[in-house]
Amino acid sequence: MGEIVGFILGSGQGSRRPLTVFFPAKDFDETGERLSLIRGKNGTRSGFDPDDRLPPVYEPFSVDVLGNRIPGKWAKLAVLAPTGDEGSQVMLKHTAVQARMRSLM
Repeated sequence: MGEIVGFILGSGQGSRRPLTVFFPAKDFDETGERLSLIRGKNGTRSGFDPDDRLPPVYEPFSVDVLGNRIPGKWAKLAVLAPTGDEGSQVMLKHTAVQARMRSLM
């Protein structure tokens, strides 16, 4: 029930850079859901506020407020990854989007 981290490999695949972290929701035992902060507001590493408009690339994703689903976390928008293969695909896609938004790939 731990966190899942999405990495990007450096040139020559020698260095790994953590890019996304999917935290288990407080109701993980029932839902199997994990959430990851969406960064990139105004081209920075800042997260998006609940009333912010997300970049269009996030339209197909399910999102929620991180702090509503995980006590002690920020009131920022997060990608919601369900359990199973669908959740794995969401995690990979979110990590790839974050890499593109930060010009890392």
